[in-house]
Amino acid sequence: MARHRDSGRLGGHSVVAVDEETPARGWQHDTAVAQDHRGHRLGLLLKTEMNLWLRDAEPALEVVSTFNAESNDHMIGVNEQLGYRIAGRELEFQRSL
Repeated sequence: MARHRDSGRLGGHSVVAVDEETPARGWQHDTAVAQDHRGHRLGLLLKTEMNLWLRDAEPALEVVSTFNAESNDHMIGVNEQLGYRIAGRELEFQRSL
């Protein structure tokens, strides 16, 4: 998590899950930045720090899978900067009830 120093309010977070049954694979669940903190590379910094932390905290980890909406150009760019590559595409439908 990243917190604003002056206010203590949450500025962003990044979550990766690693299952003890499959410790070589991690799943990026979420990286989010609060609206008022966007545009300052916080998403990139959060994901970078998460990867550095995982290197020490999960030594068996080899791969982290992540996903993004194709419309999320910013986070796709972040993932590309960090060396992630496209492994597949998925189409999902949604309907309000």
